[in-house]
Amino acid sequence: MTWILQNFQHDLIPINEVLISCCKQRKLYHVKYILHKIDNEHLDIKEAFYHVCRHFEFWLYSPFELRHVNVMVVDALFQRLHDKNSSLSVILNELFLEKSYDLILYFLKLGYCRSINMKNLMTQACSLGHVKLVQWILENVQRKELDVKSAFHEACNSKYLTWQLHCVALIWHYVQDIHMLDFKSVLKTITEAQFNMTNSMEDIMIRKKNMSSHEGCLVNWIISIKNINQRKKSKSETLMLNTEENKA
Repeated sequence: MTWILQNFQHDLIPINEVLISCCKQRKLYHVKYILHKIDNEHLDIKEAFYHVCRHFEFWLYSPFELRHVNVMVVDALFQRLHDKNSSLSVILNELFLEKSYDLILYFLKLGYCRSINMKNLMTQACSLGHVKLVQWILENVQRKELDVKSAFHEACNSKYLTWQLHCVALIWHYVQDIHMLDFKSVLKTITEAQFNMTNSMEDIMIRKKNMSSHEGCLVNWIISIKNINQRKKSKSETLMLNTEENKA
């Protein structure tokens, strides 16, 4: 592809098809080369942008380098668009429905996409275990725009166990309200899921195996936070009682 671009007159090749082909293959260097060398008035950058967004490959366990290149290809095209807001509005609902959270996070960081329902976005990000998006929302969105309790439950029940505890810990770090997060209910849900008598013995054994690793860490973490919170509460109550006695 590099040889073709460097040795053929660009008006003799279907340059827009080449651009989209390079986007499909995530050839970032070639995408940037075309955008830099070809008069952008002759390029259908908007169509290429729509195409790559609609075919954005996202898998949580994909290598960071691959996910980063995917976003950088989108960035190369997006930065060349003159009508960024209107172009993004065309594709935004599709990004949300397809759970393209790497892209949504990219646009949020640029100051776009703030019309998205943050309550739903936070809940779905917790369910999927998208740690970076969860962190961005907690740092940049007001609590009144979120349903923290539902998001916390989704994080605790996420099937993406590798990232589950990361999301749970992030929510606690930014919220630190044991009543809002409803640890008691979460522990009950996990326990009932483990020993539900309607499950087969095989299901119970698999659940116990998982419990010994990921869910075990989650339960131990929740119990630890509950104990810490209880000690702080007891210490505060003792301090208040001593203050009242001293006044008397």
